Amino acid sequence: MANLDEISTGSLSEPEQELAKESLALLDKYKQLQDRYTALFKLNQLSSDCADLNSFFVQVHQAIASLMMAKNFYIVMYDQTFSTLEFVYHVDEKDSWPSGQFAYEDFKGSMTNYVIETGQPLLATPEVIDELTKKKLIVQTGSSGTDWLGVPLMHNGFVIGVMTVQSYSETTRYQEHDLDMLTFTAQHVVSAMVRLQDRERLQKAVDARTRELMKQIRDREKSELLQESLFRISELTNDTSIEISKFYSMVHNIIGQLINAENFYIARYNRQSDTLKFVYYSDQKSENLKEDFRPRKASNHFTELVIKSGETMLLDQEKMMALYKQGKTK
Repeated sequence: MANLDEISTGSLSEPEQELAKESLALLDKYKQLQDRYTALFKLNQLSSDCADLNSFFVQVHQAIASLMMAKNFYIVMYDQTFSTLEFVYHVDEKDSWPSGQFAYEDFKGSMTNYVIETGQPLLATPEVIDELTKKKLIVQTGSSGTDWLGVPLMHNGFVIGVMTVQSYSETTRYQEHDLDMLTFTAQHVVSAMVRLQDRERLQKAVDARTRELMKQIRDREKSELLQESLFRISELTNDTSIEISKFYSMVHNIIGQLINAENFYIARYNRQSDTLKFVYYSDQKSENLKEDFRPRKASNHFTELVIKSGETMLLDQEKMMALYKQGKTK
């Protein structure tokens, strides 16, 4: 087959040159179709190949870059209900955007908002940008570029986002066929993205339900263990043959199966003498247990606070400090 050099040097006859040009054009068109097919096939596979949306957007960028120059590329999602925009993926030579959601009005007059409002693809050359600016349909935002190419991401007839490529160089210009390519590609992106989002939502729902069921199982197990423990304590109280010191130790053992009870004591309060007597105690840090748990006159310690209030208490460090500052304990 003739090559470009043969055609350009005129070594072929005019009919042969025309035939060669047509053949080269067909080969070029075939290559474009093959590249498009490869890119679209990859996009359709992304929803199953990618673990999450972050990796999905990276792969989308790579697929688009295989079809056209896409050094500057972003995907922004639009939430119509809450009127917000979120740049879920953004790679740019000059501009950057912080993560998170922005009010839609913050980008009023931008080409992104223009595509969302019109629901139509836009190839914004410098001439088109000037015309839209004169008509006050857009205002200049961000760094000035050469060509801006944006297409709406549509789902169920509604715009849910915009996919954009941009050029800052005169050497990279976009044409109508690039706009057609990006528009065609956008729907495959949406289809793959929706499948991935559905899968993530399903996984979250399954995880939430699993956590709920596991909690129910744990709660049920705790309830059964608590009932069993209360029954065992009840049995101990009815067994008059057990010495009292042994009884306290066995109660400690039962409670230790319910919660962490390595530091544990039982105190008896004598209302007449207003004194406390620690009839059973176990403490990991105490160096002198008998001294630390000797009988004492009732004061304003945490034990006395429970006795005076007659209520069950669960105190963390913050609550204990608050009681101390209020002068209720020392």
